[in-house]
Amino acid sequence: MSDLRRRKAPTHPTIHKASTKQQTPSILTRLTTTIPPSILFTALLLLLIYLLDPVQHLPPLLSGRHPATLRLTDAQLLAHDGRDPSIPLLLAVNGTIYDVSAGRHFYGPGGMYAHFAGRDATRAWVTACFGEEQWTWDLRGVEEMFVPVWLDERLENVIEGRTEATDVVREHARKTVEKVGRVSEEEKQRRRVQDQEEARRKVDEALKHWVDFFGKSKKYREIGKVVGRGNWEEMIKPPGLCEEALKKRPMKGGKLEGVMGKMMEQLGMGKDAGKGMPDFVKPKVGDAST
Repeated sequence: MSDLRRRKAPTHPTIHKASTKQQTPSILTRLTTTIPPSILFTALLLLLIYLLDPVQHLPPLLSGRHPATLRLTDAQLLAHDGRDPSIPLLLAVNGTIYDVSAGRHFYGPGGMYAHFAGRDATRAWVTACFGEEQWTWDLRGVEEMFVPVWLDERLENVIEGRTEATDVVREHARKTVEKVGRVSEEEKQRRRVQDQEEARRKVDEALKHWVDFFGKSKKYREIGKVVGRGNWEEMIKPPGLCEEALKKRPMKGGKLEGVMGKMMEQLGMGKDAGKGMPDFVKPKVGDAST
């Protein structure tokens, strides 16, 4: 037998044998080799977004404790209108969400304020208009309810026929205006600017009242914000004010301040002078704009 045949096969160290065993690939390796790169990239991107802002992606149905940085769309908020007693009862004011579960007898189904639950009805809080179209956060046009009605300008409207009135009322208006004088256009313009500034301030005050009511409450708790509205002002037409809100417009006498009592007496208003326009006069003066 040749030396080649008699030669034994070399003995390999154990470590070499172990290195030849097939290793099980890691989970990450399997993911990167079996999932298409485009899908993997999308999944990683979504995971990154979630980690950066996890509250943005919480499910709408909450249970137990929830963070103060909660983010819900209006559609998600609506799920918390109290019909499901197993989840928190929520409402929003000016985009801030509050947990009002402690007041379920007020805001839950059948409660006096149930129409506020599950939505941001800031407009209704400010105006006390409770029609369904008023259950919105849109405050555009609300300042109109705080714009004063100037009685001296209304009398001029009566005289000039811009407001429907009886001959008796028109004659009283004419005599009164002759005595106190007409309101100049410059004065009217000055009033319009002042009225708008005052009205906006009143809206802010009314809004602040409700923001403070919930924000400083020991019973209710702020838990987050409403999101996802985008350019809503371009897509939603603001509702008009209800009749009750328009009736709350303040009255100002203007040039009539000095003779208000006498004028009211002439028009049959007597002791109601300075307390607003009596009901029997309102249809005669009408709703003509000043």
